[in-house]
Amino acid sequence: MKILLTGSTQGIGEAIYNKLNTRHDITVINRRSCSNKEIICDLSNIEAVKQLCCRIASEDWDVLINNAGGSFPIKFECLSVEDIHQIMDLNFTTPAMLMQAVLPRMENKRFGRVINISSVTAKSPVPYLHIYSAAKSALNSLTKSLSLYYAEKNICINSICPGSVRTQSSVEGRQEISRLKNENNNPNNYQEHMIHTNGVGRLLEPEDIANFVEYLLSDGGNCIMGQTINICGNMELN
Repeated sequence: MKILLTGSTQGIGEAIYNKLNTRHDITVINRRSCSNKEIICDLSNIEAVKQLCCRIASEDWDVLINNAGGSFPIKFECLSVEDIHQIMDLNFTTPAMLMQAVLPRMENKRFGRVINISSVTAKSPVPYLHIYSAAKSALNSLTKSLSLYYAEKNICINSICPGSVRTQSSVEGRQEISRLKNENNNPNNYQEHMIHTNGVGRLLEPEDIANFVEYLLSDGGNCIMGQTINICGNMELN
């Protein structure tokens, strides 16, 4: 299948790329160069994303994986308007625009798969990630809405909501949350709490998420449509 994947330089995106690259035709979209078949674009820059959408809309894609995203822990009262726009653009507006760009051709050929990498914070917001949680919640809602329209056209649209994943940015973010909560005596306190309550007693690996992405692209994943799937210990379909 011809796959378009955003954010493959590290973490979950890198694991997805490594899992799928040997058996699929993958083009990645990143802010910096990391592979031969890629498009360079800052996905938090909406003007750059507009140009990107014009480019990708002219090609036939079988799969879009909206993985690029992220935020930074911060007290709500310290957020600037620019911070809010940047977080919303990267985690909601850009994925929505990319879906707009690829779905018409998927509809014409009556086949397509869209996987949005969301977050469990969309369903269970955490301290100091207020706008990120709201953006991912909006992405989940859009996923469900679009899936209702495109399901009869053989296009499956789903969100995966990882939690407690072992990536450098996630670990550092949890340490910052502990600091903001004045838990400097144990910078890993918040992460330890997540491990204790996530159902598996460990951090999930990026490969765990990549494995489920692979399943959604398989014949067995065809029956899953419009779901926001928690991967945090026990799998939950909502």
